[in-house]
Order: sequence, then structure tokens, then C-alpha cells
Amino acid sequence: EGEDAVKGVKKEEIVLAHEVEVRKFDLERGLVYDIVYEPNVKDTHGDFTTAEEIEKAAHEFLPRAATDVNHDANNNPEVAVVESYIEPTDLIFPNGETVRKGAWVLVTKVFDESLKESILKGEVTGYSLEGKAFRL
Repeated sequence: EGEDAVKGVKKEEIVLAHEVEVRKFDLERGLVYDIVYEPNVKDTHGDFTTAEEIEKAAHEFLPRAATDVNHDANNNPEVAVVESYIEPTDLIFPNGETVRKGAWVLVTKVFDESLKESILKGEVTGYSLEGKAFRL
């Protein structure tokens, strides 16, 4: 626990996870395309953040990018981050889904055949962003 110097309010450090579903999987090339986090959209904990904070997280993630399955560092199949960018404008996918300006989009390449099968079967359903934050 800490205290916010400006407000004098007690705050607690918590671990947050934000999970998203696989939006596109190109089996032939082994590519998974998905949005990691969108600005001002509530996550599984009812929390949300700004485009500026998302960009900061994306830029801190990439230099030390590590991939694993189910937040298990010992379960690191052959997966690599091949693209990571902040969407510069609102756009609408051909299926009608909207991607908001400021969303963090990530593309990973899956080399592991058993993981590809797990994705196809719906056993692995998307990216999960995990991090620490302070909640007031």
C-alpha cells in the first residue's frame, strides 16, 4: 500500500489482467492479429485507461517482449511478436467491427503446431495483458 502525495488517499497495488479474443488467425502463416487494449473501454475488472497510457505500455512492452501461455513463464512455446502498433485513426473492419484510434494492435507469429491447434479449437482465445497498477 502507498499514499498518493497529492490527494493523501490510500492506494493499493493490484495485478490487473485484460483479456481479448482472437480476432483473426491466419493458420497458413501462423499469425494471430488482435487488439491488446482499447482506450476508454472497460476491461474484465471494470477498469479502463487512456490512449496515452496504452501507448506508454506498448512502448515499454516491445523492447522486452516476451510471450507465454496463461501467464506461465515456464510455458513459452515458439511464439514471437512480429508487429505492434498504435492505431492512428478509428477504422471499421470488413466484418463491421470498430477499432478505436489509440488501440494497441499486436500480431504474433506462432511456430508451435500444438499451440496453433489449441487456437483453432478455441482453447487459447486471445491475448491477455497483465500488469501492476495502483487502485485508489
